[in-house]
Order: sequence, then C-alpha cells, then structure tokens
Amino acid sequence: MKYRIETQKPNIYKKKLRSDLLNRDFKLWISMKTRKCIMKAGSLDKYLLNTKEKHIDSKFGVYLRDILREKQANPEMPYQYIPGTAQLPRNRRTKIWEHRNMPTMYTPANLRAVTDFSEFYEKPPHEMSRYELNELEKIIRIEDGIDQEEVDLAPSVDSEGNVVDKLEEFKKTDYYFTNREQIKKIQPMRIGIFKRYWDRFKFNKRRRELLCEMFDETDK
Repeated sequence: MKYRIETQKPNIYKKKLRSDLLNRDFKLWISMKTRKCIMKAGSLDKYLLNTKEKHIDSKFGVYLRDILREKQANPEMPYQYIPGTAQLPRNRRTKIWEHRNMPTMYTPANLRAVTDFSEFYEKPPHEMSRYELNELEKIIRIEDGIDQEEVDLAPSVDSEGNVVDKLEEFKKTDYYFTNREQIKKIQPMRIGIFKRYWDRFKFNKRRRELLCEMFDETDK
C-alpha cells in the first residue's frame, strides 16, 4: 500500500492531418488518445463531425467542426483563411520581428535559473498592505508635484491682491523638467531598494522607523 503524489500530463505533440472536405492539411497539437480516436473514426473529418463537443474539448477543434459543417451543407463555399493555421518561414526577417516583439523585461533562461529577481518585483496595489498603500500614495503625490506640505510652493497673495500659484510657475521652468526627468530615471531603483530593506526589517520596530525617516528625508 505505497502511494506517491505524481502528476502526469497528456502526451501532446504536433501532427500533420488532412481534411478531405476542405482539401487542405493542418498541423495540429493533439494527444495520443485523440490520434487513436481519429484513426478509429477513419479520418479527421469523421472524428470532428461525429464527436460531441465535450469530448473534443478544444476551441479550435469546435471551430474547425463548424467550418466542416458549413462546407458539408454548401460544397460551393469559397476558401477562407482559418486563424491560427499560418506557418511563417523561419528566416532573418521573421526572427527580427520576433526579437522586436519580445517583452521589455526579457531575461535569458540561464539567468532566470540561477539568479534571484524577487527584489525587482513590484507588488500591485491589491497585494499591498495599508502601510504600503500609504507610502505609495506619498510617492505618487511627490512625483506628480502635488505635495501640500511644501510651504514655499503654496499659493500666496502679491501686493496687488492677486493669487500667485508658485507651484504652477515652478512647473514651467526648465529646471523643473530637467530634474523631473532625472528623478523618473532613478525612481524605480530607489523604490526597489527601499522595498528590499522594508521586506527585511518591517517586523523590527527600530529599524522600520529609521528606514521610514531616511525615506522621508530623501523625499524632501
């Protein structure tokens, strides 16, 4: 009576199959059980037309079955492209296109296997605690330039009685745009470093308060 926890996946591979009704070939990912059922039915068309949808268990298979039924009802139906059946050649042009469409945070497999990238992971808002949401709100307010605690940039009244918005005037200067671009470049690195030490010392009250003080001091 020995038991073991083992997960077995279906034996799936790519197989070239022929449709007599559509008069064309398809390269489909099928399991060994599906191949045996197709061989038992006699052809791909007979398998799709005589099998129930719950047993096909494939969106593409059901879509192909509907096309076969339309072709069977109307033999004069013109040829139409079936999405997902295009086979692009592997040449220099397609390789450049694939490389251009890679995600921006692409990491080689050898680095993913031996390097810990958890320090660069940013929690989405629904995973943050209320303390982290509070810190995130402060960072967003500072980045957008709407911090209300700044006394120097608060609206004031000049000698003629007109309200002067110093913050809006400051945003129009070249100094503001230059520094904002520089801060945006280092902001993800700064937040990542803070998060790394916050996750490490968040249960230590003294270090946690010291870290928040240092973070608030750099905000100023």
